[in-house]
Amino acid sequence: MKISIVKILFAVAIGALLGYLCKIIANDTNEWCSLGVGAVTIIGGLVAALASYPNVSVQRSANTKIFAWLMTVLIVGANIIFAFTDYRQETYIVILALMLVIDLLLVYLMAHQGHQKDDKK
Repeated sequence: MKISIVKILFAVAIGALLGYLCKIIANDTNEWCSLGVGAVTIIGGLVAALASYPNVSVQRSANTKIFAWLMTVLIVGANIIFAFTDYRQETYIVILALMLVIDLLLVYLMAHQGHQKDDKK
């Protein structure tokens, strides 16, 4: 996985703004949790989506990027849904952290699956 510093800065800016949007939508007791969790999970998803995967085939790289973008959209959607509801903060943190970890793990596995086949040859 390779990502430039400019793409990281864009991911941080977009993630922080979408997290702030979740803070605005959320009720008073959950607004800061929505900001923090929303920003961190969206930034993590965007970093995986904006990365390039130069060491894999073109088709595998495209599949990895499509999956990363779909997971990022799901993470943004989950953050917005949670912002509109009254939730337990622990539940929100665990669900979104699991989504992010699964996203990063599957993107990693998809990007490195071709390397495992090449190493066996």
